[in-house]
Amino acid sequence: MLREGSMYTEIGRRIAPDDPLYGSDFKARTSAIRSLYRRHYAEICARREGADYYAWYVREKYRAAGWRARHACRMLLRRNDNFRTTIDAAPTVDSVRIDHAATGEFALLYALVHAQTEVHAVESDPRRRAVAQRALSLPPNLHWYAAAEEVPATTLHYRLEECRPTPLADKTPDDVPEADVIIVSVR
Repeated sequence: MLREGSMYTEIGRRIAPDDPLYGSDFKARTSAIRSLYRRHYAEICARREGADYYAWYVREKYRAAGWRARHACRMLLRRNDNFRTTIDAAPTVDSVRIDHAATGEFALLYALVHAQTEVHAVESDPRRRAVAQRALSLPPNLHWYAAAEEVPATTLHYRLEECRPTPLADKTPDDVPEADVIIVSVR
């Protein structure tokens, strides 16, 4: 195997050759069965591809940024349990702004798990932003900015902070109105 992981197999019910649910002629049957498989595969992906699924991939993306960056990424993800409580419980929105994105581990993981969401990562430090942009083949839904003013105003707002207790830290994304900021404590 080229990467860490596990295999998932599911055996569905048998489709009888004379089942009218899938059409009567060959073309209609193949089209209906193909759409069934595509729909079911999308359900499996939505269920299984969370923060833990992509954590190994994020660590490997930082290999090109150097040993220090990869080690720091591995340690950050390990200390914060792959940010699974924040990322997996995030609401479905069109765009998200992440302030103080640092070298981008959280932003990259969020962008991979929520491929339908435009992720706007803001980091004012050019060195940290350069490390984040050096990660191998960033997803097309992840965008980097030097200042928060460049990001569209209609985004759900996350802010990464160093282990400081905040009033919003115990709330889930569903509890917080769009005008508020969701604080993600980084250990």
